[in-house]
Amino acid sequence: MGAFRFEMSAADRTLLDAGQLQPAYEKAQALLEKAKAVGPKAYDGANFDLAMSHSMLAEVLKAAGQAALLWNCIMNPAAF
Repeated sequence: MGAFRFEMSAADRTLLDAGQLQPAYEKAQALLEKAKAVGPKAYDGANFDLAMSHSMLAEVLKAAGQAALLWNCIMNPAAF
């Protein structure tokens, strides 16, 4: 199990489902920054955590109607 996978919990999903997009975005962005700082080879499953943090940010952007940012996130994940 990844070092911070537990942080992407049901509570994060609840923020998104409740329409609390700003807190959901902030949490997703923080998790992505943490995953990028650690790197994809830091521990077993780190690459999965990095991918999931990108996915979580993409979900928030999609929910917020930020299609352009979502497309950039998909096409250039290193920039996010």
